[in-house]
Amino acid sequence: MVFLLADIAYGFHLIPSHWVCHSWIGSIVLLVLMSSIFGYGYWKYNQKARVSLDIVTAKKLERPLMIVLLSDLHLGYHNRASELKRWINMINKENPDLVLIGGDIIDRSIRPLVHDGMAEMLRQINAPVFACLGNHEYYASSKENQKNSIKRRIFTFCVMKP
Repeated sequence: MVFLLADIAYGFHLIPSHWVCHSWIGSIVLLVLMSSIFGYGYWKYNQKARVSLDIVTAKKLERPLMIVLLSDLHLGYHNRASELKRWINMINKENPDLVLIGGDIIDRSIRPLVHDGMAEMLRQINAPVFACLGNHEYYASSKENQKNSIKRRIFTFCVMKP
C-alpha cells in the first residue's frame, strides 16, 4: 500500500522524483514508515481487552447469565499454547455460565494443536462450550478432505469434553 501511495503521489508531483528513484532518503523514510505501521499493529494486537456487553431479553431468566464469547482464536503456529493458557485463565476468572466460540478456532492446520496439547487446555474451560467453525477450518478441510472429516475432528478436538 505504501508503494502504491508513493507511486500515486509521484504521479501527481506531490513528492519529488529524487525521493522515489534511487534515493537513500526515500528508502529511510519508507523503512521508518513501515516499521512504525508494523510496530503499531503489533502493539494493538497485544492490547486485547475484556469488553462488557449487557444484553436485555424479553425472556424471563432465573438469574443473570455470564456468557463469554471468543472469536478468531487462530490457534496454531501463530497463537501458541502459552497464549491459549492466558486466554483460558481470563475466561475462568469470569466464572461464565456458557462459553461461545465464534469460528476460526485453528489457523489452517490442526497439527500444532495436537503437538502442543492444546485440546487438553481447551478442556480446562470451566463452563459448557459451544462453537461454530469458520473459514480457516474450511481451508484446513479442503486440504485434508480425503482423510477424515477434519471439521468433525476439529470440533470434537476443541470443544467436546471426554
